[in-house]
Amino acid sequence: MSMTLCLLHSSLNDIYMYLGNIKELILSGNDLSSTQGLDRLYSLERLSLDENKIQHLSDLSSLAKLPFLMNLDIKDNPLERAGKFFTCIKRFLHVR
Repeated sequence: MSMTLCLLHSSLNDIYMYLGNIKELILSGNDLSSTQGLDRLYSLERLSLDENKIQHLSDLSSLAKLPFLMNLDIKDNPLERAGKFFTCIKRFLHVR
């Protein structure tokens, strides 16, 4: 499901009630600064968060709970400017 450029910037805490067992979610080009709430989309395999406002590694911490997440796109976020970016993300999320 694509929710690209939907001007999302508020909490996603209840998103699981509307999207259920979704496997792919594209949230590109919004104003999201956190992934809190996405951690209840347990079937999620692919998540695009590119072109948002994610600044800190801790803003992605809830994604570590997603057992099937294999593809995560977070390019063009302020976090990308941090040193050793990809190494830290892979280690943090246990993604290959």
